[in-house]
Order: sequence, then C-alpha cells, then structure tokens
Amino acid sequence: MTTRSPRRERTRQLKTETICAAAMKLIETRGLEGLTIGKLAKELDWAAGALYRYFPSKDALLAELQVRAVTEYAADRQATLEAARTAGLEGAALLMLVAKHYQRWFLHRLGYFGLLSVAIAYPKPILPESEGLRVMSEIMPTLQQIMGLFVEVESGGHLVAGNPSDRTIVFWSVIQGAVQMYKISRFAPELLNNDRVLREAVRTLLIGWGADFEAADDGIKQAEQWVKNR
Repeated sequence: MTTRSPRRERTRQLKTETICAAAMKLIETRGLEGLTIGKLAKELDWAAGALYRYFPSKDALLAELQVRAVTEYAADRQATLEAARTAGLEGAALLMLVAKHYQRWFLHRLGYFGLLSVAIAYPKPILPESEGLRVMSEIMPTLQQIMGLFVEVESGGHLVAGNPSDRTIVFWSVIQGAVQMYKISRFAPELLNNDRVLREAVRTLLIGWGADFEAADDGIKQAEQWVKNR
C-alpha cells in the first residue's frame, strides 16, 4: 500500500475541497440533475479523467456531498441547542428550536438542503447500496440526537411518555414537509406563510403528544424569539 507524504496528502485534500465546492456550485445553480462529471470537469477546467483520481464515480462524489451536508447540519444544530440550553430554553422550546434551526439552515444553504432532503426524504434511491449505506451511517447519529432530545423533554414532564424513535421520524417528516413548502410560498404567501405553517405543525405535534397548551405556545414563542435575536 502506497503511503502519501504529508505534502501530497495536503495537496490531495485541497483538490478534493475544490472539487466538492465546484460540485455544490453546480447543484445550487442547476439542481441535482445538473451535476455530471462532464459539467464538473468543465467548471473546473480539468480533464474529466482527472476527477476520477479523487472520486471513482459520480455516486461516490454525491455520497461525499451528502455526508458533508449531514455532518455540517448536525454540528450546527447541536451547537445551537447547547447555546439555547445555556440561555435557559427547555421543553417545547427546544423542539421548536430544532424546527426553526432547520428552516434557517435551509434558507442559507440551499444546495446542502437539497442534498439533505434527497438523502433523508426522497423516496427513490439515487445511490447504490454501498454509497447509500455510507450516507445512512451519518444520518443515524443525527436522528439519534433528536431521539435523545425527546427522551429529555419527556423526562422533564413536558410530554407524555411515548416512543421517541417513532416521534423523531414523525417530527422530522413534518418539519421537512413544512420547510419544503417555502419554495412555493411566493405564489400564495398568505396561504403558505412558512413561519406560520411550521409553527402550527410543531404545535399540533406537541399538543398531540401531551404538551400543555399554554406551555407549548410559550415554548414556541421563546424559540422563535431566541432565533430572531441571534
């Protein structure tokens, strides 16, 4: 097995970053279908064959981009929750904060949001099993973190006891659906006000899982105000 020198490894890493940045640019401007090895090579002014020295296939590149989207999102969300806890937020406020954070993250990282949506919510497989399993191995910890949050909120008496795994999947699905409505809200802003839809979606879930009406409303307001002030 050939061992690269530290200098060669740094050079390879820099070129990998360049490839990923250019690929994200294509996705943001042309959509996921706009990412092809040919178009990426043209964007970089490289020979297409040169790209295969870093990624053996488009699937491998797409998996890498999805992994980056998941890990960046998870790290940013965790840091946000820690800051919110330090500020005194708890219970319903923390769950609403997860929803608001995802909404804000989407608005500032459209390309990554698309990749994350495809990785988690798109029903049709777009990666072969080996690459798909790699992405899923990164997704599971972030879902487990949300499960842990449900356990925490239930233990604090803010929700009645329930299955945290099922609640996590339902919660995530509802948030994903509500946030995706943002792209068509400009056609019917009064009907599809994204902030209002997201708020009502989370409120409905929390009350359905046993949260006190007043506590749910207060927690939602706290989370929205905290996000607004940051």
